[in-house]
Amino acid sequence: MSKEHKLLIVDDQWGIRILLTEIFSGEYTVETAGSGTEALEKLRALNPSLILLDMKMPGLSGPETLRLIREINHSVPVVMMSGLDETEVIDQTRELAPVYYINKPFDLNDIKRMVEELLVEAERSGTVCSV
Repeated sequence: MSKEHKLLIVDDQWGIRILLTEIFSGEYTVETAGSGTEALEKLRALNPSLILLDMKMPGLSGPETLRLIREINHSVPVVMMSGLDETEVIDQTRELAPVYYINKPFDLNDIKRMVEELLVEAERSGTVCSV
């Protein structure tokens, strides 16, 4: 993996955005958004290789944001992050594939491995291209 891949990290918690930026900025180009609305604005300009999206946010929720993301880009992999048991919401968002899920608090090595594996898989399938 290389800086050619772009990640969009969407979370209303500043600390989570900073933590994930620190984890990934050495390997990827990283952009952050603090809300669903901001994410949608950046999505068009950035054309990310992968999106890390918080499930619970004020304003546009994660699932609402995901539905709008799919109107703009139907193939970008999205990892939904949640600190809650969101079984019902997960069931509702599975139709908006490719969607993956990780629970907070997450192990930093687990999320790094997940992102790397998803980017490799997306490159192989042709849904994500490095720039």
